[in-house]
Amino acid sequence: MFCENCGVQLASDVTSFCGHCGSPVKASRQIPVLQMNMNTFCMTCGKPLALGGRFCGYCGAVNAEPSSTSAPAPFVAPAPVPAPAVASEKRKTGNKLLWLGALGILVLIAVIVVARHSRDSGVNVGSDGSTQSKDAGANLSSGDSGVINVVKNGVLANYNTTTVGKAFEGTFQDPTWKSFVSPKGTTIVEFHGTVKFRALKKGGMYIADSPPTNTAITACINSLGWKDEITQDAQLRGEPLTSVVNWMGLTHPERFDKLNECVNLPVSFQFALSADKETFSLAYIDEMFYNQAEKVMDFIYH
Repeated sequence: MFCENCGVQLASDVTSFCGHCGSPVKASRQIPVLQMNMNTFCMTCGKPLALGGRFCGYCGAVNAEPSSTSAPAPFVAPAPVPAPAVASEKRKTGNKLLWLGALGILVLIAVIVVARHSRDSGVNVGSDGSTQSKDAGANLSSGDSGVINVVKNGVLANYNTTTVGKAFEGTFQDPTWKSFVSPKGTTIVEFHGTVKFRALKKGGMYIADSPPTNTAITACINSLGWKDEITQDAQLRGEPLTSVVNWMGLTHPERFDKLNECVNLPVSFQFALSADKETFSLAYIDEMFYNQAEKVMDFIYH
């Protein structure tokens, strides 16, 4: 940046007066480059003067001509004086103590960082390196806790009355979360839980046939001593166990009540994250709710 009056290059972009002629300088966005005479300072404001300048570029005060603009003489270091042997040994001991102190500080910083990460992510770090949510036994998670929290703390576009975590953990028992990357490179967060058969029937849902559902129903009818009878009924009808159980409310209401309390059905849902891992969508609904996606979502967000 140059003075509009005399054309001399100015000291800096914050200079208010020309160091050569003393004229006021207009503001500019240009970034000037000017060598400053660091050995001569303004007697009024103490700021450095430009080389050969009589006027201060900051306050406009008149200053005497710089006594010299030549470069200072090079500094010549005095010849080193050998230290006594005792001082050398003390210096070595001091260096060891210094290194030990620095190492201790680094270890302390590492412990603080790990503890803060554990606190902020809501994860407890065990002595074996395993991780578990602070609500142990009620809400376990594995995988990347960061992407899991994106889903748990987020909301679905059509169901935004509460977060995904509160809705799913409030509907299903034994909730667990995990994350993984699919073969196509998509980050997936998967939810697992269980639900009583009675709750689903009360929600107006028909339980579709699936291996996990049949396993849960079989375990229940075995414990109640109905395996042979209900299995035979299913074979005569040519229908799976789930169909027989669905109609049991009409044919055997007294048994249906017991079965409601016995059958604990496993459920799973998957959420796919975007490439930047900031948004997600519901990608999979348990096959037990075949063709009932809207109904089961209303059941979860009731």
